[in-house]
Amino acid sequence: MFRLDLSANEEATHWLDTVWLPPARLVEKFGPPREGDFHRITGCFLFLDDAGHVFTVYDYKATTAFWGLGENYPTPEQFWSSQEADEIHIGAKIDSAEEFVKWLFDQCGLEYVPPNVARERAEKQRRDAIVATYASKTERCCPQCGAPCPEYRKTCRSCGFEIGRGNIS
Repeated sequence: MFRLDLSANEEATHWLDTVWLPPARLVEKFGPPREGDFHRITGCFLFLDDAGHVFTVYDYKATTAFWGLGENYPTPEQFWSSQEADEIHIGAKIDSAEEFVKWLFDQCGLEYVPPNVARERAEKQRRDAIVATYASKTERCCPQCGAPCPEYRKTCRSCGFEIGRGNIS
């Protein structure tokens, strides 16, 4: 169905989708990625289907190679060894990569999750982590969901409820 071919010609492929999966799973399954331009892209996997269509799997502006060392981004080595789900870009010369993406998740031993659901889950995890830091900084809680909400916030970071600034009664 699909096979890794790091020598495939990816010229004229274009971005089709962004998926969330642990970069280390790709490396464990397929070996190290081919080097990218080491600026916007630090690694790329190339795959062919039975019809000869090329699919690309790559990071995009995800590391210090693009953003620099002073920013809060992983180095390329940290990115490709990470077991945390991160944005991975999918490219091809055709209009749909859905079957390829499902195959890719299966090869990595992961349940396929549609990108919009994965983004929502990742955003919720990010919000939950922020809200958890508020718990030690404030006693004020959102009347809608009960999450900690510092006095300087106008809306609850967890549910979006408009509380207003200051203490609530």
